[in-house]
Amino acid sequence: MPTLGQVCQLITELGADQVTLCVELKTHPSWLSTEVRKLTESALGTLAAHQVIGQSRILAFDWRVLRAAAAAESSVPRVALVEPSTWRAGSGWLAGLDPTRYGDGPGGYVAAARDVGAAWISPEDQMTDADLVAAAHRDGLRVAVWTVNDPARMDELTALGVDGIVSDRPDLFLKGGNDGLREADELRSGRDPGL
Repeated sequence: MPTLGQVCQLITELGADQVTLCVELKTHPSWLSTEVRKLTESALGTLAAHQVIGQSRILAFDWRVLRAAAAAESSVPRVALVEPSTWRAGSGWLAGLDPTRYGDGPGGYVAAARDVGAAWISPEDQMTDADLVAAAHRDGLRVAVWTVNDPARMDELTALGVDGIVSDRPDLFLKGGNDGLREADELRSGRDPGL
């Protein structure tokens, strides 16, 4: 398996400016905050050394990573990963945020992701519905759902207006001729989706 540095070097050598690096940092609530910060700063240092900071995102279930990334390099978009086992009272995954303060349902985890400084919320598929997408977009967050391998569900999520779908089978999405996510992204960015 290649290192982050090797991936960055390959992207740089290929001139792959259109590639967005989604760098998920795998930590655990049992880690000391200093360890989380050190890993986060190391990853950001690697991205900076290869001059790919501007085409990168930092993702984490451990939201302390998101805070450390914001402190070290605020320009890098941060993605708050969430699943039912992390979104619960007493969870060590949420950087000290208390889910009971935010309430039940999608509006709660969207608000918490916003409060931790995320630009994106990335919920597990089963947590994603129209209310979540609407709440996220209302709060200025984008939505990337994981892990979706069913073409019908991909179509449903696209119709809901999600901004990204994580899949083990992107070929299924592409075979469906579904350009909804690409077009939505291009419209939000001001580019003509027909180009």
